Amino acid sequence: MNKKGFTLIEAIIVIAILGVIGALLAPAIMKAIPNSYFHMFRKAYTTFSQVCSELANDSVMYPDGDLSKAPCPDATVACPCKTRDFRGCFIAKVNTISGDEGGKFTTDDGISWRDGALGWNEAAPAGVCDNYNNVGPQIEAKANTVMVDLNGEDNGPNACGYDRFWFGVCRNGKVFISEGCSEGGEDEKSGKETYEIATEYLNRLRQQVE
Repeated sequence: MNKKGFTLIEAIIVIAILGVIGALLAPAIMKAIPNSYFHMFRKAYTTFSQVCSELANDSVMYPDGDLSKAPCPDATVACPCKTRDFRGCFIAKVNTISGDEGGKFTTDDGISWRDGALGWNEAAPAGVCDNYNNVGPQIEAKANTVMVDLNGEDNGPNACGYDRFWFGVCRNGKVFISEGCSEGGEDEKSGKETYEIATEYLNRLRQQVE
């Protein structure tokens, strides 16, 4: 019996054909396979948006809806926050499994958060935070930003554009995606690239809602 195998040229042709097919199918496959980072991004962004909105509308914590002001100005009212700042009020609204250490805390879904600013000194994208209660843009354009690690600091890659993103919040509770990103992670994206990825995630999230 004469056994005949593939020649080298035939093998190369087959591999080339498979490579072309794989390249054509890759986009469809990537869309079909659930993106774990996207799902965690959706959870983190939804949590951040809901909490910021709740705080801005909480007449006990922030009577005038300005998150940049110390909450509960009336001494006769027991302030629900552990500390008199945005981060303390945010923590009071979520379930944490680790405390507030150096601006860092972790929620029970495994997401790590870091609010290192403790102030409203970050620049917001043009027009995002302007014209709030007739306050000039030179004041209102300032915002607070929070870094989010979608799968926790103990899990890699700990790099911007992958599992780390920056969320921002205006004084009136309106949230946005921040371009800030510089964590030194392996093969991390630039601030602009991270912003574009987060924006794409956000657009996917909005399409699912609609």
